[in-house]
Amino acid sequence: MVVGEFMAPFKYYQNTGTTSNPAYEAKTGDSNPFNGIDVGYSAKPTLADIDGDGDLDLVVGGSDGTLKYYQNTGITSNPTYEVKTGDSNPFDGIDVGDYSAPTLADIDGDGDLDLVMGEVYGTLKYYQNTGTTSNPAYEAKNEMTIL
Repeated sequence: MVVGEFMAPFKYYQNTGTTSNPAYEAKTGDSNPFNGIDVGYSAKPTLADIDGDGDLDLVVGGSDGTLKYYQNTGITSNPTYEVKTGDSNPFDGIDVGDYSAPTLADIDGDGDLDLVMGEVYGTLKYYQNTGTTSNPAYEAKNEMTIL
């Protein structure tokens, strides 16, 4: 479990139990694969396999409404996160205004990860993945206000 805080780096809690009986242990320093990643305040992290290589990459929403992308260049059991910017960031150019909160799921049932983002005023914005599982491209589709 990865937790963003208002003005602090990410906290990481490793499940040392099982899926049916989880037990979380805080990892710090070099034991925390997210150690040193700080995107500013109000960070909203989510993990998903963005590049289709079988491991979890990190996508972080922040107070500025944009998304930061950290590709896992390590392996599943020993992740290493490398920031990707510009054209290397499939989320480059997506901006919901303030306080973006991303989540990724196959919304349209085509086998790749689409993006749903919350923002400060309660609107959910949907970005369809029009690319592939290994080379995503996101296109804004619609939004929905949550009352």
